[in-house]
Amino acid sequence: MDRAYIDDITLGDRLKFIRQFRKMTQKELGIACGFPEESADVRIRHYEMNRYVPKQDMIQRLASALRCSAYALCSFNNDLLSITELLLWLHEIRTMQVIKFNMKPDSPYNTYLQPLYNPNSLEDLGCTDFPVGVIFQNSVINDALLELASRIKELDTGEITWEQYFNWKILWPDSGEILKSDPDYKDWKTYGLDS
Repeated sequence: MDRAYIDDITLGDRLKFIRQFRKMTQKELGIACGFPEESADVRIRHYEMNRYVPKQDMIQRLASALRCSAYALCSFNNDLLSITELLLWLHEIRTMQVIKFNMKPDSPYNTYLQPLYNPNSLEDLGCTDFPVGVIFQNSVINDALLELASRIKELDTGEITWEQYFNWKILWPDSGEILKSDPDYKDWKTYGLDS
């Protein structure tokens, strides 16, 4: 499968994108969620068109059928996991770049940053002026963004496929490196992917 792109991050857009990634029809997804066969595709279409917003129990059923994290489908709130999920999707719609920086240890305020990735020009970053960096003082967000930077590098160097890269995103946080020893950990390189 070639690299696919998503244009917006509404719940309906994300649902459709993940459904297509999993190679399911609307009817197949609706039936897997327990809707009657004759109306299964209509119910999913309504969600994808943002006509209706699924309740939390339906989001859990959709996530289970799609083999993804419920966070990939939830509305964005102000909790840490939701904020981190939002950042992952902002990268997916190409409105955010992730670049690893090294902090200079001798700086009293750690204000001088050296990028580990050296773009040829600001245009390579999609900027017309110097980009703004954001430092999060939260390990959940930082760990996820560091993993995202690692996945991007692995994708760019051909170490992983686009399918594996996107699978990591939609399984997060259950695919996070910090959970590797946890029974809920999902191996993003294989889980939910057709062989």
